[in-house]
Amino acid sequence: MKRRAFTIIEVLISIIILAITLAGGASIYFYLSALTAQATHKDIAVQLANSKMEEYKRIDCDALVQGAIYPPDIMIGNISFHQTVTIGDDLDPNSSICYRSVIVQVTWTDPSNGIDVIVDLTTYM
Repeated sequence: MKRRAFTIIEVLISIIILAITLAGGASIYFYLSALTAQATHKDIAVQLANSKMEEYKRIDCDALVQGAIYPPDIMIGNISFHQTVTIGDDLDPNSSICYRSVIVQVTWTDPSNGIDVIVDLTTYM
């Protein structure tokens, strides 16, 4: 009577195939996890820049003074977001209408690769 069973070689080949599949899946997981973290950090920076821009939109243009302003850094988790607001000179000083550029820049260092990342928002008011 013949017994139908798996040989040790078949079992080893199955384990090797399973290990290769799991290793590939794990690398994809970690890669996508890093991309998600980068996208989250960029989203936070855009929200911070937009919030700061809205603050300056509520200020009368004549009250804005040309130059750079450095609000305090904002720490979220283990990442420090640095903000810079740059107010341009009146674009048309001969006009009775005040017209200035406002640039809000948020920078942070990406913890996964140590590269500085910058988000800029520009408006004219």
